[in-house]
Amino acid sequence: MDGQLKRYSGPGPPMGGRPASRVSYDLEGEPVDDESIRIVDLRTVLTQMRLSRLLPSGVAICTDCPLLPCPVKMSPNRLRELIVDLVLNAREGVGGRGVIRIGVDRIEVRSPFGAGIDPWIRMEVSDTGGRIIPAVAARIFEPSFSELGRGLGLSEAHEIVKRHGGKIELTAEASGENTVRIELPAASTWHSVAQ
Repeated sequence: MDGQLKRYSGPGPPMGGRPASRVSYDLEGEPVDDESIRIVDLRTVLTQMRLSRLLPSGVAICTDCPLLPCPVKMSPNRLRELIVDLVLNAREGVGGRGVIRIGVDRIEVRSPFGAGIDPWIRMEVSDTGGRIIPAVAARIFEPSFSELGRGLGLSEAHEIVKRHGGKIELTAEASGENTVRIELPAASTWHSVAQ
């Protein structure tokens, strides 16, 4: 195979014989470890996902990503799961019509230890689904919490972000725009990104 790993992601190995699962397999039917934590470019993962497939025809999705890499240290599967959870939550908010915006940026945050500035990656997912009242916003990241469909998946998103040393918050504007903001520590260097 010329030293290249060929991938097949499906319900089971391409050769058959084993039960269906969510594991990726190479073309020889051997499992591939997509759970390993490594440096991935959030921008690349986001732009390669076909998120519009998750949305009804009346919902538009807009992405805004920098030209430079946005490296984070996490499992590519957990990063995809995080993005899907946020988009599905926004989809529930807008119903059948509206706009979902996803923005990614590189930011600098003052080190909690007072020793300079640390690079972080910020991702914001906004929707035009109507204002979330403060009582709901206060509980939105709790496991099993849902208010008219809102919040489903956000407790999982919260766990993924916390497990990777990040922060997550919800902002609900009076205008009806709601934004889930995630900040994750950038990989040790902006330049060491594996895709």
